[in-house]
Amino acid sequence: MKSKIILKLFPLIIELTNTNTKKALILALSGIIIYIIKKRMSTSKVKTILHHDEEALKKEKVKASVDKKFLRKLIKLMKIAIPNLIGRETLSLALLSSLLVIRTVLSIQIADVNGSIVKSIVRINFSDFIYRIFELGLYSFPSSVVNSALEHLNKKIGLYMRENITKYFHEKYLNKMCFYQVNLLFMEDK
Repeated sequence: MKSKIILKLFPLIIELTNTNTKKALILALSGIIIYIIKKRMSTSKVKTILHHDEEALKKEKVKASVDKKFLRKLIKLMKIAIPNLIGRETLSLALLSSLLVIRTVLSIQIADVNGSIVKSIVRINFSDFIYRIFELGLYSFPSSVVNSALEHLNKKIGLYMRENITKYFHEKYLNKMCFYQVNLLFMEDK
């Protein structure tokens, strides 16, 4: 049985050695693959849409916008997160901004050194190449320190802001155990 199939396919295989036939076959196969991918993507979207209820679909249609209401809420939240004009949060943000400027300058310098390395390779100047690699190594130390400091400051600022928001929440809603008193009253009604 297998030999009969092979004998029938043999003339087809010989015909495929023709370059025009190869091009046509590759074009047809790529068209079929694209069709299958598009078909699967469209059916997966339909399946996900069918699993949502109408309220979820309505929520997806609402787009977020930056308007006056959003800006007022953001300003109110920032006043809670950064309570003092001169405080640990503000100083950390200033230090973060300066580190970002330093990282930008270092990135430009490293790009310049990388360009010089490529020039020395093209010119086949081995001594200049070694010098530029050494220079790149020297720039790598401050850039790694700056990147680590940026990551540390990002986490620290986030911690400061979460701490301030939590303190505000506790002062506003848990002052004199107001929440627990209301909850206790609710339980006594039952």
